[in-house]
Amino acid sequence: YFAERRVDTSIHSMTTQPDDTNKHTLVHAGAMEAHSYFGCWLDFNQTDPQFPTEIPSGSDGPFTGRVPIMQHVRGIHQCLVAEVRFQPGTADPISNGTTPAASDHLAQKNLAIVESDNPGSAATHRVQHTFLLKSSASTAVGEFKALATNANQQTRYDELVLRWNDLPRETIASLYLPDWNADDLIALAADLRPGPQILTKVDAHTVSFQVSDISYIPIPGQSRDPMPGLLTLQLPLTIHTGERFTVDVQHHTGVTFLRQVSEKRKTRTVNFSHRRVIGGFQVNVVVKSGEPLVKKLVRNLAALRYIFQAIPTTDNWHPVFQRYLSQLGEQITGLGIDTSLIPASPDDPKLPGDIQEVKPHQITGKIREVLFNCFGDFEGFVVESCSGNHHIKSKERGIAEIVLRACCERCTITVHLGKHGVKEIIVRC
Repeated sequence: YFAERRVDTSIHSMTTQPDDTNKHTLVHAGAMEAHSYFGCWLDFNQTDPQFPTEIPSGSDGPFTGRVPIMQHVRGIHQCLVAEVRFQPGTADPISNGTTPAASDHLAQKNLAIVESDNPGSAATHRVQHTFLLKSSASTAVGEFKALATNANQQTRYDELVLRWNDLPRETIASLYLPDWNADDLIALAADLRPGPQILTKVDAHTVSFQVSDISYIPIPGQSRDPMPGLLTLQLPLTIHTGERFTVDVQHHTGVTFLRQVSEKRKTRTVNFSHRRVIGGFQVNVVVKSGEPLVKKLVRNLAALRYIFQAIPTTDNWHPVFQRYLSQLGEQITGLGIDTSLIPASPDDPKLPGDIQEVKPHQITGKIREVLFNCFGDFEGFVVESCSGNHHIKSKERGIAEIVLRACCERCTITVHLGKHGVKEIIVRC
């Protein structure tokens, strides 16, 4: 992202992108700190095409088959990693593969907010969040099957660690990753952490489990490619409006093994594990109700459907988004909205059937409603046009008489609007 207008990537390489606005020389004043400000335009909600769905490795453009940045996003929330870099020479102080957890040159804030209904059905109490996993270098190819047959060897494997904090313990969580095999995952989990097993197979690529204090889910290492997934939480019907819950999700890696050590004729088990966090995000679950929740969910579904239009059917994100959209659609249906009326849109489509507030312009149609308050005072009227229903505010008694007559006689009217309301009404008999 830059402070200046993007170059046209259909004819120019990204290497020609100017950003002189952000070029500053920081000069300190002796022992006094010097401050300078840098900024950029986060244009990920714009609909101008910028990049192809699959960017060729090592290519800076120009590109063909471009789509907007918004259609590269894979959820309602996306994390932004900021880099602070001072490079007087030619060596990059940030090595390849460095993460925000291991470098003070990188900063990351990854917080997602998902919302559940209350009261309502089970479908309206279901929330979800997408994510992307990639096995680290510590997980060797082929190790997945080896672990299932030899629990005594020194092991390297990654885990998805979920800290459920204050989330109700009646909640059922599920993980769906098209690249996972549920049977193999359950076998690996049983081998790595003996004892009562929490994972249950839902389908070929989905496992579910009831939340507790903390859950450890092994990450199979047979694939070195990033693996998209969907975390779904089925909340209990006992939650209440206004409650908030927090879930921490982390990706752990590193050597894990125990060894028996003899000391003074005694043997004890020593943990030689060396684990570290290489990624994570936090999910805040907010319990809401009423129209504000419905409006937000409808807006989310429209935006996600717009994103889905650009995901190739061969992309592993495609089945994840299919399930994501299905679950979100079921939640909205449970709130009384027909999801077939919600279009794919980068903008807010409003609730289906909503009366739209008019902007200064001209509207032609028929009077659908004449509005009065509880005291009988005239407050406005609704014009039905070919483009929809338009609510026009007015308190003028003369206008009330005109629109009432036009309503009774089913006359076509044209309303000219200015900045301060009705400017002119033309009645066609």
